[in-house]
Amino acid sequence: MRKLPYDPRKDFRPLSAVVRVPLILAVPADSPHKTVREFVEWARKEGDKLNYGSTGIGGSSHLASEYFNQLAGTKIQHIPYAGGGPLVTGFAGGQVHMAFVTGLDGAAMVQAGKIRYLAVASPKRTDVLPGLPAIAEDVPGFRAVVWFGVLGPSSMPDAIANKVSNAIAAAVLDASGAQAICRSQRGALWQHAAGVAKAHRFRNRTVGPRDQEGEHYGLITCPS
Repeated sequence: MRKLPYDPRKDFRPLSAVVRVPLILAVPADSPHKTVREFVEWARKEGDKLNYGSTGIGGSSHLASEYFNQLAGTKIQHIPYAGGGPLVTGFAGGQVHMAFVTGLDGAAMVQAGKIRYLAVASPKRTDVLPGLPAIAEDVPGFRAVVWFGVLGPSSMPDAIANKVSNAIAAAVLDASGAQAICRSQRGALWQHAAGVAKAHRFRNRTVGPRDQEGEHYGLITCPS
């Protein structure tokens, strides 16, 4: 692996989490399988004859698919693509049998009738994608949610870091900002700089205006 000219753990400081993105299990629009349970039963019978696409080796869609194989007991084979656009295009062309996509990558293909969503990879159903069941309902324990945030140089003074973090919070928590994020089928999430480094603790609890240690964060509910 090529050595990076920086250490991501030492050379940056977290400023804010901004959005979280539940991945979505998608299949070709003409797939006869309407539920995750149906798809898993079929995939188990087919063994290694089926393919899944990803946005590239080591990316979130690749890791989510292998995790799905592990928990569902399937052996679906990997075809990596060079990003979300090529993945969805190849997927819609019938080259793969399933893929994990984001709402932004998949929305146009869903609207064009090329692919169909089966379920969302959040731990339970989400109002970001109303009407979709959670994969965990048929594959217990499965979840694949990624989040994006903003970093600054580690040398950034605390006063400036807090100012930037508060400005991001204002933008994300503003109604128009939250609506824009919801339209892209992402969950609007803000967490103050002091808590981003501990963001893994978000995974297993319902969030509110403060966590148990007083770290500020907010979660926007998208209208269904």
